Amino acid sequence: MHRPARPHLPAFATNRLARLPAGLAVMAMAALAALPGDAAGAACRGTPVQPVGVAGVADGRTVVLADGRSFVLAGIEAPDWAPLAALAGSGALTLEQMPGQDRYGRLFGLAFHAGTDEPVQAGLLARGAARLVPVAQVALPPACLAAFRAAETVARTAKLGLWRDPRYAVRQADRAADLLADMGRPTLAEGRVVSVRESGGIIYINFGRRWTEALTVTVLKRDETMLAKAGLVPRLLANRKVRVRGWLEERNGPRISVSHPDQVEMADE
Repeated sequence: MHRPARPHLPAFATNRLARLPAGLAVMAMAALAALPGDAAGAACRGTPVQPVGVAGVADGRTVVLADGRSFVLAGIEAPDWAPLAALAGSGALTLEQMPGQDRYGRLFGLAFHAGTDEPVQAGLLARGAARLVPVAQVALPPACLAAFRAAETVARTAKLGLWRDPRYAVRQADRAADLLADMGRPTLAEGRVVSVRESGGIIYINFGRRWTEALTVTVLKRDETMLAKAGLVPRLLANRKVRVRGWLEERNGPRISVSHPDQVEMADE
C-alpha cells in the first residue's frame, strides 16, 4: 500500500517543535504541514527581482536595494530590525516581487533564504519575531497566506517572541476597554459577531450591541463583491467567531476598516 510522504517541515521550524509541550507540538505539526515546501512552495512565489544587491534594511520588514529602492516583505509587521538585518548582511536573501506598490514607490514581495522555497516571512512569524499584517497594496497568494497564518499560530500558541508581550495580545472584540491600548496601531481582535447591518453604502459587522462597548468592523459596499469572491460574505458572518486584523480607530467606539479578504479569518473552524 502506498504510504503518503511525510510533510516537509522548513528548517526554521523543526528545532522549535522539540521545545513545545506535547499537546502544542502535535498542533504545531499539523499547522506546519501547511507551510511552503515542495509543491506548496512553488505556489508561494513572485517574480524574481533583477539582482541589484542589498544595501541594508530600513526596518524589520523593509530591505533597501543598492539602487535606492525599498522592498517590503509583504504580509508582516516586525518590530525588531536585527533578524532581517542579519540575513541582509549575510547575502543569503533572494527577493521576488508581487504586483503592486504604494505611493512612495516601494516594492512588495517575498524574501527567501537563498536556494530554498522557504519564505523569510514564515520563518519570522514562526519564531514570534513578526506578526501577520495584510496590506492593501498586495494580495498574498493563497499558499502564502495559509503558510503565514499557520506559522503565526505556532508562535502565538506557544507564546514565542513578541507574543509574550501584552502589547501584542489578541484583543477581545466584545470589550472596548481591551481595545483601548491599540488605538492607532495594527490590531488582532477576535470575537463572535452579534449582527451585520448596512447603511449608506457601508456594511457594519458588530461584535456587540452598542458601538461604544465593542468592536465594529466596516466594509464599503463597493468592496463586497471582491470579498465574496474570496469566500468572505459579510452578511453570513452573524453568530460566527471571527478573527480580524487592521488599524484600530476611534469612531464613536473602536473600529477596524476591512478592504481586503486577508484581514479576516474564521476563528471557529
